[in-house]
Amino acid sequence: MAAPFLRTEIPYTQSRLKSLIKVFGTFGGYQPSISGPTTLPSLSGLSLIGAVTKVEVDTKRGATERRELNYDTMAKILEMVPGLVEYKVSFNYVWLYQASFMEACGFAGQTLEYQTRPMLFALQLPSPDPAVVPTKTILLVDCWLKANPATFDVESRDDLRIVQSVDVACGGIVET
Repeated sequence: MAAPFLRTEIPYTQSRLKSLIKVFGTFGGYQPSISGPTTLPSLSGLSLIGAVTKVEVDTKRGATERRELNYDTMAKILEMVPGLVEYKVSFNYVWLYQASFMEACGFAGQTLEYQTRPMLFALQLPSPDPAVVPTKTILLVDCWLKANPATFDVESRDDLRIVQSVDVACGGIVET
């Protein structure tokens, strides 16, 4: 009788993503200029981090009313003062047994303490018809990872999927 087959390592797995949103970035972070980015980098100067299945970009701005407390105005709103703009980004990243999102960005380890420099990300959005509409690139400037969770999902034997929903805080968003 033959000895049973024993697997001693996790098999290398390839995954084809439905969407092809490519994420490029500064490998290991970058040193931003105090006066802000004067020149925006091209995709050729950035490292390909991988592809993501979904990107959510949330831009918010608060506002404050300025009122005058006077009998004649009856506390009507005289002016709306805009607040600061906040950028929140979330990636759904598929981990293919090779590297977590932080490791793919050039930071060793799983915890957020390992990110000591901000990242610059570039998202290359696919075009439905490249002959008619060019691909769109969105730059995310001065980014910090806010969360690095991982979901380990086993649907059947030898079918492990590792998915990360990574939250990122950005200092600015530039569309090119």
